[in-house]
Amino acid sequence: MRKRQANSADDPGIKLNLGCGYDLREGYVNVDLEEFHGPDLVADVTSLDGIDDGAAHEVLAIDVLEHLNRDSTAAALAEWARVMMPGGVLKIQVPDMRGLSRMILSSTDTLESAETMAGLLYGTQAYTGDFHQAGFTDLLLASKLAHAGFTNIIVSPKDDWMLDLVARRRNDDEESPILALSLTDGFFAFEGGGPADGFVLSDQAPTPRILNLTSQTLPFTLSGRVACLVGDAATIVCEPPGGPEASFSIDPVGVEFSISGRCKAGVTELHMRSNSERLAPEDARDLRSLYLRWTGITANS
Repeated sequence: MRKRQANSADDPGIKLNLGCGYDLREGYVNVDLEEFHGPDLVADVTSLDGIDDGAAHEVLAIDVLEHLNRDSTAAALAEWARVMMPGGVLKIQVPDMRGLSRMILSSTDTLESAETMAGLLYGTQAYTGDFHQAGFTDLLLASKLAHAGFTNIIVSPKDDWMLDLVARRRNDDEESPILALSLTDGFFAFEGGGPADGFVLSDQAPTPRILNLTSQTLPFTLSGRVACLVGDAATIVCEPPGGPEASFSIDPVGVEFSISGRCKAGVTELHMRSNSERLAPEDARDLRSLYLRWTGITANS
């Protein structure tokens, strides 16, 4: 592949699909270590020598990081940051150690279930490289991304045992983030939206997780926009730790909101509740009717 650099409005940059395997995507430069997958570029994802600095405005790494040894995670993320232009979007999917643990403990004690769990933990092992060598939690991966040059980090659950993550390549003059946001199973991706873009509240208690990437307790503000998809109005109530109770009355037009409190080092869960109606009973998703879009989380001075 010819080297290139893309930073102008006329040349908005390329899109990379790293560690693509057989998932070859139109409109992307598909990159994989194995030639038999038929990628556009055969390369190690930790050393993308065929791609210039700042060439990509979007990078996908779906089911990739867990196949690298743990010591290679930082090098891989640093290399992905190198090939991305400031403001570019990184989308990652990895197994979730916490989710997998819950799934294993709740699985039926049968041979079939044991084989399934072993495959999820260790990979299919069908060919060289198809082995799982690393594991992640939302906090661990967010911390590694912050150190590698990314910000606006939002993590969301997928299929009970995986994490979807979206982050933005930092500008050169931006500081490393000290907070990130992780969404629990109380949220489901809005149909037609991207990972961590918009969410509908489920019938479970939605509990965003504030990821504090420092060793200190910090004041925070979580902001976003919420609208009621069905019904005339609804109310969200939240009791943030170390902050005043937040209550928002909303209608289909929607309102901007912010929630302030204090978060300890590591993870702080933010409990929310709503009087929203359910969607129509025939909707198999059985979701509640509030649509939320998170716009950011910041540490207050």
